[in-house]
Amino acid sequence: MSNDYLNQKICPLCSRKVEQSDYLNELFSEEPEVNYLAHLVTHYRHNHIASWNRCWGRHGSRYRRNWFGDYDEEKAKVNERAKRQIIRKGKAILNEVGILPEHFARLQNTEPKTMEVARKYLTGVKVEDTLTSSITVEFDSGQELTDKAA
Repeated sequence: MSNDYLNQKICPLCSRKVEQSDYLNELFSEEPEVNYLAHLVTHYRHNHIASWNRCWGRHGSRYRRNWFGDYDEEKAKVNERAKRQIIRKGKAILNEVGILPEHFARLQNTEPKTMEVARKYLTGVKVEDTLTSSITVEFDSGQELTDKAA
């Protein structure tokens, strides 16, 4: 189930399939985790940040004129916000599918603040790894009892 999020590019926040980009698929064809994150950032920007969409709607030019600077600069700011929110809100699934802070470092313009959040929440420990561990207890009598979580 958890690999479905990665393989099918499902958003960990809304559980919807993310629209895919041929450009991103080609750019990150050898890095499935980074490919997934790049698509998630785009999805988050367009589907979870209402202010970004207002910039491009029917009255977008009026909305943008009071605060919007250079397009690439504004997009980079919004993407950083998206990365941090994806980490905070989707950490359980990101950890489950094996997303590491290093994967975020591979994305364009990732700031130290974002890397700090990634290092805080992305442990690299999958839930399934913790479930397959076992504990062995040796009693004074020499008898052993092994308890396996499965």
